[in-house]
Amino acid sequence: MKTKTTERATYGQLVELLTRLGFTRRAINNDYELFSHRRSGMSFPLPMCDMDARARGTHIDGLRLQLDYRGLMEHAEFDAYFATASAAK
Repeated sequence: MKTKTTERATYGQLVELLTRLGFTRRAINNDYELFSHRRSGMSFPLPMCDMDARARGTHIDGLRLQLDYRGLMEHAEFDAYFATASAAK
């Protein structure tokens, strides 16, 4: 569920979060990057685009749900991460 904070999230912030959580990334056909987390078995694709571009709601919501489902980050922690990231801008 998008919040006022996460609706301002950029693709760069999503990439930074995934990297901090230990995801590796690889390009797929110069269109997408696939982020993979070895321990949890989670993979998540994001489009290759300007890192300052606002992330689509489907990507934000999907990532938030998958991270929680896999036990990597609870919803409240996800929202708090983006609240902190937005305040730092």
